[in-house]
Amino acid sequence: MGQLSHPVRCIPISEGISHWVRREADICARQKEDVVKIATVFSISEVSAGILLRYYNWLYQHSC
Repeated sequence: MGQLSHPVRCIPISEGISHWVRREADICARQKEDVVKIATVFSISEVSAGILLRYYNWLYQHSC
């Protein structure tokens, strides 16, 4: 997949914890990546992979 652009900014929430604000295009690209990866691993359609990810509260993790 293509390289994602950098987050807009990092907002400190409390000591040692930050929150990344991402662009909508980056979020969509990450979601598409997840769907494609899950579809490939389980040999299912992307539609079915999207349904599974939503059903299980999108627990697939990225290493940022």
